[in-house]
Amino acid sequence: AFYADLSHRTRHGAGRSLLLEREGFGIACAAAFEMDEAAYISGVAVLPPERGKGLGAAALEGLCDALVREGRVVWALAEKETTGFYVEKGFVFAGEAGWFRLDDRL
Repeated sequence: AFYADLSHRTRHGAGRSLLLEREGFGIACAAAFEMDEAAYISGVAVLPPERGKGLGAAALEGLCDALVREGRVVWALAEKETTGFYVEKGFVFAGEAGWFRLDDRL
């Protein structure tokens, strides 16, 4: 259901993805759902052989940069194993249940 919803939102202007390619093939991406003045990072993915090279971070940072330039507040729902990743990328704890907001003071 998540992937169908992301596809629908992207096609109808309520979602956006940033894809990093090498030789015409996608190797990493970040995706967000967009709402009025906010965006929610819905996923970061990297092909297994490409992990550990900073590509997921680069995709996330590129997407966040575009969203922030447009004046959006960027949110991410981090799980226990992804909390450190988001904190390293400038997100700060913003409430209960693992919600983080990109620190716009960076």
